Amino acid sequence: MSRNITADNILSKFLEHKKILSQHEEEILSETDTRCKMIDVLFKSVLGWEEVNIKREEYTSGTDKVGFIDYVFKSNNNQFLVEAKKNGNYFNLPKCNKKAKSYGILSKDKLTKEALQQAYDYCKNKRINVGCICNGYQLAVFLLNYNDNDNDTYIFNGLEDIEKDIITFINIFSPRSDANNTVINILNTANSNIRDLPQFTKRVSENIFNADAKINRNPLDSYLRPILYEFFSDLNFENEISDECYCNDERVTNYEKQLTALIVDDLPRLGIPVQEADYAFDEDFIRKEDDMFNRYGMSQVMIIVGGVGSGKTTFLHRYFKRVIPQPIKNNLIWLYIDFTQVSDESINIGSFILRQCLEQIRNQYQGLKIDDWDTLHEIYKPEIIRLQRGALKPLFEDNKKDFDMEISKFLCKKIDDQVVFAEDVVKHISRRQEGKKLICLTVDNADQMSDEFQKKCIMSAFEFTKKFKSLVLISLREESYWKLRNIKPFDAYQNFAYHISAPSVASIISQRIKVASKYRGNVEMEILLNGIKYKINVGKFLEIVSKSLFNNKQNPNIALIEALSANNVRLGQEMLITLLVSGHTNTREYIQTYLAQGDYTIPYHALLRSISLGDYKYYHSNRSLLINLFEIEDDGFFSHFTKIRIIKFLYERRNIKSSAGKGFASISDIYPYFKDICLNEQKFRIVLNPLLRNHLIEADNGYRAGGEEAEFVRVTSSGYYYVNYLLKEFSYLERLCEDTTISSNKHFEEIDKLTKEIFLIEDSGCGKRAVMKIRLKRMEVFLQYLESQEKADEPFINCNELQFLIMDEIISNFKKQSNRIIS
Repeated sequence: MSRNITADNILSKFLEHKKILSQHEEEILSETDTRCKMIDVLFKSVLGWEEVNIKREEYTSGTDKVGFIDYVFKSNNNQFLVEAKKNGNYFNLPKCNKKAKSYGILSKDKLTKEALQQAYDYCKNKRINVGCICNGYQLAVFLLNYNDNDNDTYIFNGLEDIEKDIITFINIFSPRSDANNTVINILNTANSNIRDLPQFTKRVSENIFNADAKINRNPLDSYLRPILYEFFSDLNFENEISDECYCNDERVTNYEKQLTALIVDDLPRLGIPVQEADYAFDEDFIRKEDDMFNRYGMSQVMIIVGGVGSGKTTFLHRYFKRVIPQPIKNNLIWLYIDFTQVSDESINIGSFILRQCLEQIRNQYQGLKIDDWDTLHEIYKPEIIRLQRGALKPLFEDNKKDFDMEISKFLCKKIDDQVVFAEDVVKHISRRQEGKKLICLTVDNADQMSDEFQKKCIMSAFEFTKKFKSLVLISLREESYWKLRNIKPFDAYQNFAYHISAPSVASIISQRIKVASKYRGNVEMEILLNGIKYKINVGKFLEIVSKSLFNNKQNPNIALIEALSANNVRLGQEMLITLLVSGHTNTREYIQTYLAQGDYTIPYHALLRSISLGDYKYYHSNRSLLINLFEIEDDGFFSHFTKIRIIKFLYERRNIKSSAGKGFASISDIYPYFKDICLNEQKFRIVLNPLLRNHLIEADNGYRAGGEEAEFVRVTSSGYYYVNYLLKEFSYLERLCEDTTISSNKHFEEIDKLTKEIFLIEDSGCGKRAVMKIRLKRMEVFLQYLESQEKADEPFINCNELQFLIMDEIISNFKKQSNRIIS
């Protein structure tokens, strides 16, 4: 049987294979290679079609066409045929529309016309209603006998188009779908968009030479990076430093009192009682450990649930290395399987787990002496006795030394097969009568892999507990637990979930800065200032950082990091590391001012610049820690403001209670408010995707990969911060100016011209003030463009709840900042 086919699995598989498909797109492949390397990958590896449900080269004859059909796909629900062409046969398909007539515009391209006609004739011969032509990356799917309609063909014009329209791609071609009804519904939709796609669209970054260029990191990078990774990464609790870095208190951010309700880490609605790990885990673990010994042979599973970067791995390491009571630790074999070590998802997961177990038992539990002669005799005692009484009996009775040599060969053969030997060792440890120990297998970070791989990991973990009567701990992200909780093997074992609440990012950063200063503060760093070498120790530099973040309760710098990290401790630490090593961070100025004045505070705009740009010279939202809120989505309305309107709409409902909890609103209930500016609910969910991925909103089930699986959503502190703080900041808006798709040729040319002037003046070294004047002028033009776009949206917005202006406040704040900057 095939893997469990879900929309998320298909998307995950598509993204996994997209890179190699793109490489093949650039090659010239034969038709056979195109089928094997591209079309088979799309339909089998991505969509999940089983080979037994695919007919290849099926002969057909009839009044219309005689030949061999490349593919016929047939399942209980779906049936269609595919005519394959080699990838060098480019179909000249229209880019402005997804729907077309096979006998109309598509017939103007010879290759497309001939391929469609061939597939159409095959469909008539086989009486299959849906046909498709495909060259490995372009697809045109048509309906038989649909010529009287306005359109009979739907187009996927390349891999990027498939990704953007992945839901439609799945709904047509998945084995679980019904291509005939899906294509009929698509073609019968009266209007493909609420308003036409903009006739002109371009980003300023497209005209920037080497827009992907990186910059050198700042002069302190070589000194700071090893220290930052030592103190601002996941803790392993191998020494006292980890203990001191661990932060248990939770502090609510103070940048606005009304944010308090937004940043409380409410437990997601996971469908079963979820206990707070801090209060329940230790007590329940001890009870389960005791239960496992008293009623030996019972398999149990404990699940650690938490958001991305919430500290699941830290919790597990700390518990088993520092917190667990010594009497339990003495009777426990803790085997920790970290799937971040796995890069190839095709591995045999069960074998990987067993090999890891064997390695850890050898290295960490040497007292078990699993490789000693006497222990090996214990492990294989029944087999050795059989040999002693059977095949090797004469040798055993006549020559004990030679008998032992044969047994040695037998044992060496056992040991050589690491997987089998690991299984035998684990069985021996878990079943021996003297010194019996409880085996606790912990599976961590599997949720960073694909959905299909996660399921295999969990299945292997459950098989482990069944086979060895052990206790298994599995750490999962909230969305992973939500998707998997009701499927096998979860429902076949006694298990319980514990939720890891995300700690305060600010308190963790503060604590780790203190510990880093304590242990590495005396490390000296050299920096060249005005041609003179100066020395400053790490402690003094971290003092600058600490004061810049924590010099008062209302500090905007730490508020920025805390809000944008959205309870993701790992992301918060990544932002701090980015700040301290980025080439955009002017460490020379920081240190020079500090040495001269004895004090320095990193400006907010400098912090924002470093975090948004990182190692790159120019901003692009796809690689930045900051999202572009003005980017247009494929929602049929193509507005710069839909994401902002969603956040504001949800914020107004932050105190309304629903079945999912305070502030959560049903997506199906929200969409009617947006129906005038979003084509359908499916498109609306597409707009939600970047907001969920970047945690500007959150789903009730913790799901962050996209809006398709979410049922309820609410605004987060990060979303609130973007709309109420970042959109008022020149330093954020300036980044968006270069990255936002501009749909007015007039405004684009003016912004592009000013951008080139900025680069020329910067290169000439004429001074910061001259550059700043042009930067402000460019921003003025950008905001004028956005204001004109908001006015163009207004006639379409009939919902009272959405009839608020966005640009007035942004422009007003810009004018105030502009006056301050140039004064």
